[in-house]
Amino acid sequence: VLYNGSLITASENENKDLFWASKGGTGGLGMITHFTIRVVQSPNPLAFTYLKLQYDNLDKDKSTARFMKFQKFLHENQESVLFGGGGGNESIQGIFLGSIEQA
Repeated sequence: VLYNGSLITASENENKDLFWASKGGTGGLGMITHFTIRVVQSPNPLAFTYLKLQYDNLDKDKSTARFMKFQKFLHENQESVLFGGGGGNESIQGIFLGSIEQA
């Protein structure tokens, strides 16, 4: 449900920009009332890597630029389905379903 009360569907084929934005966990897009998820099998259930990229002494514009670059990388990379996490102004962190060499 959008800010104006209209009900829409967002998917890979419909309202693609909102669908892409909603996958990043950004707020202010509207209220999501229904979603469909898919489970991604870990290539190796015994291998996972915790990643944390810490930004030290970055101003808001630089940290935002880094986060946007990371989002673009995930959007364009097929292996990004193996990453789960999030970030903000100071860091990006999450779990990668694979080894450190694969990450």
